[in-house]
Amino acid sequence: MKRVLCLVFRIRWQGELSLITIGMALLLGDVASLSAQQPLTPQAFTVLHSFSGPTGDGRNPVTSLTLDSSGNLYGTTLIGGTANGGTVFVVRPDGSEAVLYSFLLGANGGGNPSSVTLGTDGNFYGTTLNGGAYSGGTVFKLSETGTETILLSLGGPSNDGRSPRAGLVMDAAGNLYCTTFGSAAAPVKVRAFSFQ
Repeated sequence: MKRVLCLVFRIRWQGELSLITIGMALLLGDVASLSAQQPLTPQAFTVLHSFSGPTGDGRNPVTSLTLDSSGNLYGTTLIGGTANGGTVFVVRPDGSEAVLYSFLLGANGGGNPSSVTLGTDGNFYGTTLNGGAYSGGTVFKLSETGTETILLSLGGPSNDGRSPRAGLVMDAAGNLYCTTFGSAAAPVKVRAFSFQ
């Protein structure tokens, strides 16, 4: 049986080549010519956290991380947690990890979260692909202490689309923006939500 590990890690590179350039080269498939131009020697590769699996701290952390001013990294796992609906987690600079919230699935909690955005009010905001009152996903708020509030259930009679697959963006006024994958009645749309 093949075991797949999910990790949060940090790499520091020696030299002047940026991680953005490295990422672009990998996407373009030009790794051989890149390494021939300048050898890449990592100074340090540090595994900050290995995820334990479904019922623990989750599995499949497939979205981006959010960094706060204290150096804490916040992210989500697509599945796992106590109800297998995904988690929101924090990895601290010392490598310690904690689950802030386990999604409950169904009408009350949503499930399969996207990345989280740190709001100016100190709360986290995000979307779930599934769950909510109409089974079309949710827009949620999560406090620092792990209290979830469903701000909007998608896929209902308001024709606001469903199944948001990406995270939220917050502007300076506190408005939230996201895309919904949609349905036959509500094709892919960019949505703006205001929860002031």
